[in-house]
Amino acid sequence: GGRGVVPDGIDGRAGVSEGPSGSGEAPGPRGESLPDPVEALASALPRALIAEGLATPLARRWVEAAASAVASAGTAIACWPLDRSLQNALFDARRARRLVRGLEGAADLLATEEAGLKRAGAAVAGGRRISRLLVVTTDGSERFYREVERLRSRFGARLEVIAVDADEQTLGTALFGRGTRARAVLVSHKAPVAGILRCLAGSAPEAEAIVQEPD
Repeated sequence: GGRGVVPDGIDGRAGVSEGPSGSGEAPGPRGESLPDPVEALASALPRALIAEGLATPLARRWVEAAASAVASAGTAIACWPLDRSLQNALFDARRARRLVRGLEGAADLLATEEAGLKRAGAAVAGGRRISRLLVVTTDGSERFYREVERLRSRFGARLEVIAVDADEQTLGTALFGRGTRARAVLVSHKAPVAGILRCLAGSAPEAEAIVQEPD
């Protein structure tokens, strides 16, 4: 299988190692336990998935896939197959004009939305709630994945990231037509994000780590 490296700045936070008790919790800086990563992710997923009983099983597979990627010298991003169901869900988001192609466009939109929320005084209440999803391919460079992680860190109150087991040509063609490349797309509304996450709940993550091209 392919091998990759963990770029500087990608910390594998989705795959927190088990503490001495084997509880899945790691000790904090003063000895206190950090939140269980599965519970933390599950509680941040869209409320519809929580109500449907899909959040915890999906979060468990997601965290395990991210941890496995790090253990295989890959990036800390869970990778999923680009199957027909996921293609259709992503294409529906594009048809609804809720898909932004490219990291630069994604960063610009996320920053604009964040500024609007601040102006409106709409601070995130009740903790993290995922309503935006960045989907990346597995053929990026170390620099590309460092930028992905910077976006996840900056906008993590609303944003999560997945990889699909495809290159930029395959993803671009599937979503935008022949001859179009897409290494990253942002799903920019909570409704299609929930639909895509339902697709992930019904499919197993890929075991392969992301293979990175040199900068």
